[in-house]
Amino acid sequence: LSVSGWNPDILSKTLEAVDEYDGVDFTLVHMGLHAGSLAPPFKQWIIADIDALIKTKRNLNKPVVMVLVDDHVPEVTKFSFSIEERCRQAGIPVFPSFNRGACAMSRLVQYYDGRQLS
Repeated sequence: LSVSGWNPDILSKTLEAVDEYDGVDFTLVHMGLHAGSLAPPFKQWIIADIDALIKTKRNLNKPVVMVLVDDHVPEVTKFSFSIEERCRQAGIPVFPSFNRGACAMSRLVQYYDGRQLS
């Protein structure tokens, strides 16, 4: 979504549209945080997007996972941990890289496919 993803309404509508599409098994949301993420208005936009993600996820039928990457600056990492905790409490798994998120979701799809064959 790039810059338009800063709009919680657009984020929610996009998540809903992707969830309705039969060609998608799950949604992976990526968020990259850096020192500039803590400055106004970016921090407020990020919080609003996380609120929208958590609220929208409740009404979705397919899994949602998040890849949350930060630049390891202590203040940013602290903010990142707070986002991660909120997402996990809402049932959204959080991964530190695309590779780890993709591997986990690949295993989930393989497990599901294997159960369908049984």
